[in-house]
Amino acid sequence: MNNNLNQRLDEALLAKWAARREFLIQLLKKNAGDKPLTPEQFTILDILKQAGHGLAVKNIADHFDLPHANITRTLDRLEQKGLVRRNRDKIDGRQVIIRLTLEGSKSAGQLKNLKQSLYEFLWDGLDDRDKARLLELLSK
Repeated sequence: MNNNLNQRLDEALLAKWAARREFLIQLLKKNAGDKPLTPEQFTILDILKQAGHGLAVKNIADHFDLPHANITRTLDRLEQKGLVRRNRDKIDGRQVIIRLTLEGSKSAGQLKNLKQSLYEFLWDGLDDRDKARLLELLSK
């Protein structure tokens, strides 16, 4: 019975993640402007905007279930677009700190509406009671 529940949970999470990613890709294409973003790039800009300051690559990677090399490549692309910059940490020179550029901060601010659309998509079909119950269950 437990294996069956685990399998159903895996399938549900994968389906929801795939749907979320596809929806986000469509939103990003629709609102791309001159510098289209991938969902991973969108997420990194959002993480940095929420932090309000620079973050070490490790701290950014902690938000993803991706190898460190993938995060580095994504950061490379964001840097090429002029949206982030890298600096060595002044205290610990081994760490690289990622910060939004002025243009990156502006782009991240413009993505706020996309994020709201994504939340609406994820919560679609759930009433307030279902949402509260889901959050309660996920926090256990």
